[in-house]
Amino acid sequence: MVSKFVITFLIIFYSNPIFSGAKQIGKKKEYTRQQKVWQGQIKEKKYTTCRLKKRITSKYTNKKGCIYQGGNRTFTLLIESWCPKKYKCVYDPNGQEPDIDKVMESLRSIKD
Repeated sequence: MVSKFVITFLIIFYSNPIFSGAKQIGKKKEYTRQQKVWQGQIKEKKYTTCRLKKRITSKYTNKKGCIYQGGNRTFTLLIESWCPKKYKCVYDPNGQEPDIDKVMESLRSIKD
């Protein structure tokens, strides 16, 4: 009878959270970047392959622009002297095709 009481007491005493689990010494370690991605704390950018749709020239500056189209109407505009056929761009679905003249006008309005 006494031995059952002692065993029950020891089980209850050692099941206390203080005695169960690992002991932590010092600061808690930070999660790695991949663990944060898995937990949803960091949102990774999605990329798609954008292919050259057309080359255009601005009326005002005579600079050449390259319009690229990717998956789900992802559009990007690059102002380059040479346009590669395709490259990896940030996935932005259901976008609108950019107009180089509107882009240049907005840049001029920021400058003033």
